[in-house]
Amino acid sequence: MADIRTAFQRAKQAAELQNDRGEQRQLLVEQQQWRNYNGAPNTVVACPVCSELRFASSIESHLTVCLERAVSPGDDALQVTLDRCTRRLNCSTEPHMSQVTNTVTNRALEHSVLRTLTKGPYTYRLLALSVHWCLQFERHLFSAAELDYLSAFVSLATASQWLYSWLFFRKGFSTGRWFRACSLQTRYREVDVAKASRELIQHGFLKDRPACTDDYFRLLKSLTQAEVTTLCRDLGLQSACMLKTCVAGALFQTNKQKITPARRKLEETILPAVCSCPEALQALLAAWAALAPLGLENMLRDGLELKDPLPPCLVERPLFSSRSALEAFQSARELEQSFEQMLGTSEPAALEISMTAEQRLREALKTSDEALIATRVTRYDQLCDLQRLYREPYTTVGVLANILWHSVSVAESHGHYLDSVRRLELLLNANLCLRRRGKFYDRLSLILAQRLADRAGAFRVCLDSLSDAFVRDAERSVLWKRASRLCRELGVDVRLPNDPALSIPIPERVLRGRALPGSGRRGGSVKFAGLDNTLAITVENLALQFYEAELGYTGAHLEGRTFEALFFIFFEDMLRLPVVDAFHVPCQAQPLDFGTEMFYVNRADNIRKRLLELSMLSESELSQWTREQLQRSAIESRRWTPTQAPVPWDVIVAGLGAQGLVQILTRLVTDLYYWRSGAPDLLLWRSSGKSSCKLVEVKSTNDTLAPKQRRWLQELIAAGIDVELCLVRNH
Repeated sequence: MADIRTAFQRAKQAAELQNDRGEQRQLLVEQQQWRNYNGAPNTVVACPVCSELRFASSIESHLTVCLERAVSPGDDALQVTLDRCTRRLNCSTEPHMSQVTNTVTNRALEHSVLRTLTKGPYTYRLLALSVHWCLQFERHLFSAAELDYLSAFVSLATASQWLYSWLFFRKGFSTGRWFRACSLQTRYREVDVAKASRELIQHGFLKDRPACTDDYFRLLKSLTQAEVTTLCRDLGLQSACMLKTCVAGALFQTNKQKITPARRKLEETILPAVCSCPEALQALLAAWAALAPLGLENMLRDGLELKDPLPPCLVERPLFSSRSALEAFQSARELEQSFEQMLGTSEPAALEISMTAEQRLREALKTSDEALIATRVTRYDQLCDLQRLYREPYTTVGVLANILWHSVSVAESHGHYLDSVRRLELLLNANLCLRRRGKFYDRLSLILAQRLADRAGAFRVCLDSLSDAFVRDAERSVLWKRASRLCRELGVDVRLPNDPALSIPIPERVLRGRALPGSGRRGGSVKFAGLDNTLAITVENLALQFYEAELGYTGAHLEGRTFEALFFIFFEDMLRLPVVDAFHVPCQAQPLDFGTEMFYVNRADNIRKRLLELSMLSESELSQWTREQLQRSAIESRRWTPTQAPVPWDVIVAGLGAQGLVQILTRLVTDLYYWRSGAPDLLLWRSSGKSSCKLVEVKSTNDTLAPKQRRWLQELIAAGIDVELCLVRNH
């Protein structure tokens, strides 16, 4: 370094400039350390701008890069986006916030239990993990009798546990279906079925004899058609209906000590067989239901081994506080499943289910509409519990609110506009589904303006949305335009806030294609003839052929999978950081705060450090970093890309550049569930010479840009990424 004083003055000016902009960055090295610099080339010093450790011989060139970043407009956008979530970190210090902190417990299974669970079939690992976990950490959800059955299951022999876990997940086991011993031995050759069945019967998990008329009916259902015919002939009966009547005991006078001939003959035909014991089954079903909402089944089904490193489960509050809360959640989930089934078959029945969900939701809230309006929140700092942003889907109220939201469009299609308005107002006033608040405002204002001709009410709704911090950028832009139009139509003089939409022109390219006759009718997609004379290809595939033939790009139609892949490549290792209440079970599919604003809030320091590291890398360093990350974290890149077009992510990252990549990741890491949609359709790249990457949004003749798509294109253009809108028009 020629003159350390010059570098120090430049660093000091950069720090003062950052303070003027309101950025609160602490310098890790005091200014006196720089004044007393001894000039040794191998001295390790910290950069006063980014606090990164560097050798003294390279600090001058590093400072030049840092100072250029400090004054670049892209860094301002990065800081604004991050600060939008950073301000929520201090919410717990507000005067109205509760200062009571519960004890954080570290939940971890013993190594002996983990070694046991690594062996055996998938169904056994799934059920045994649920039982072990509930016995150690969820005992408050079970009665004493149920805990006894769970403990008895753990004490069973391994073969018995295997057999019961196989039966537990078989169709009809929970409803009392009988399974013949001969068929079980043929199906499960890994264990001694007879010995395992005897132990399960001895401990009350299975029964081998019918105990009531219903058991005989279920025995009868397990007969084949040939067996029914033979049994009727032996008993002198003419039909299966008469056989069923005889089994019920209606033709014979019986008592508790005497069994009808039909029942005796039926037992000789079916038995030996086994059936579930209701008491033991209820205990194991409760253990399974306590962990099923967290995605345990999906993770184990995808091949997760329990011997792999498990994330730390630091739990401050259990997901379900009591058995009644768990049962209410199960009931709401069953209602939601019924609603989803009726949506595709009978919409009137779906509307009746939604009415039931609305009644249950109002009973759960137990508050009048006026009181709900008084407690309505519009800012993040008004929330007493930020965890509700990601814990709500695991509550009864959250499930019922989801049913109401999806029922709005159904009610509107049947002309029930007042019902739709009432439900949307309930969702807004009760502070439910805060992440969907912008969609609620949008739908409510449309119904009021277009269906009920209440423009004044629609205008008030739009004004409320513009001052609501939970409304996302794309919805806020749509609502601002609607408020401006309603303001002109009503003739009122109201000063609206500035339009949040970016005034950045989007480059366009017009592509001529031959649309096939008859395609695109009734809202369907338009099909085109391909450039290689293929027929009936989509507009995206036509654009891919054009960019490959005319501009030399290789590409893939990925849409949101492009940004989802980038997120996992650069932040996959942060999914399992020790965050309180992020993981409640060790094999949970994802942390509860994944995809929400709280993902960044809970990992702010690690994420900011990662983004600053990436912003300093050159193209070759970005490519190398990407290859190492893919190899180290064993990420399956083909799960985001089609099999016919594997994507070289190292080339893509180098083509995006450090600044563009950081801008994309900043949006995704602060709100992945919102920003992963609306991404450009096509991902194009060229690796010959200098790596280049291009993102293209494709629109056909009967399609227009959605607000979020326009917002993404403008954000990418502002970040310096090669983006364009390809408009495919008919010849």
